[in-house]
Amino acid sequence: MRTYIKKLQSKNETVRKQIFAGAMIVSMIFVGFIWIYNLNNRFNNKVSMQTQNDVKPFKIVADSLSNTYTNISASVGSLPSLETVRKRIINEKQINLTVVKDTSKQ
Repeated sequence: MRTYIKKLQSKNETVRKQIFAGAMIVSMIFVGFIWIYNLNNRFNNKVSMQTQNDVKPFKIVADSLSNTYTNISASVGSLPSLETVRKRIINEKQINLTVVKDTSKQ
């Protein structure tokens, strides 16, 4: 192996770069074949069924917030709907502006 490395080191830089590029291409093709071969195992029906049954973290948060809103509205009384609250906030943020003429330039 050392003799082969010494032969490579004695070659021109462009030849060494070409050998390096070829070795990288061959190694990446090898990695690609292994990856494609393992895709079948990864996306098997068993795995897809398991992912469907897994608990989704955002679903838990959404359900928790929905249950909290329902519990608060049941204990406090009727709360306005979210759409009503949104409309009220939008209307409060709007400011009516009046146009004033500049009278200093007459």
